[in-house]
Amino acid sequence: MKKCLLSSIMILLLVACGVPKEEFAKLEKDVEYLRKEVDEISKKIELMESVGVFAQLERTIQTEKAVRTMEDMRTMGEAMEIYQIDFAVYPDNIDQLHPDYMREPPKFDAWDNEFVYKVSSDKQNYELISKGPDGKLDTEDDIVFSDGQFTKYPK
Repeated sequence: MKKCLLSSIMILLLVACGVPKEEFAKLEKDVEYLRKEVDEISKKIELMESVGVFAQLERTIQTEKAVRTMEDMRTMGEAMEIYQIDFAVYPDNIDQLHPDYMREPPKFDAWDNEFVYKVSSDKQNYELISKGPDGKLDTEDDIVFSDGQFTKYPK
C-alpha cells in the first residue's frame, strides 16, 4: 500500500512538473535505487547503535564538556585567588572579577547551566559549582571548585 501510494504521488508530481511520460520508468528506477540506499543506511545506523558507537560518542562529548567546564572553573578560581591577595577577601560575585582579573568571566558551564558561586559570610572561603549534565544542584554529577582546588569532579 505504501509503495503504491508513493508511486501515485510521484506520478502526480512528475505530471505537475511537466515531465514526459517516457521518462517515468527511468525516474521510477531512480526512486527505487534511492529507497534501497536509504534502507542500507538505516541498517548501518542500527548496527552502529547495537555496537555502542553512539554511546561512546556521547561519553566522549560529556568528557570534553567536563574538561572545558573544569578549565573555566580553574581560570575563575585563579582570578579569585589574585583578587583575594589584593583585597584580603574573595569577591561577593563573579562579576567583580571583570575587567581587572578576567576579561569576561564565563557565566555558564559547557552544558549551558549558570555557574553557582557561594562565598562565606567572612569572605574567606568560596565555592564555584557547575550543576553538571543534569542541570540540578547537589547531585552526583556536580563539579565543585572550592578555595583553589576541585573538591568534587567527574570520575
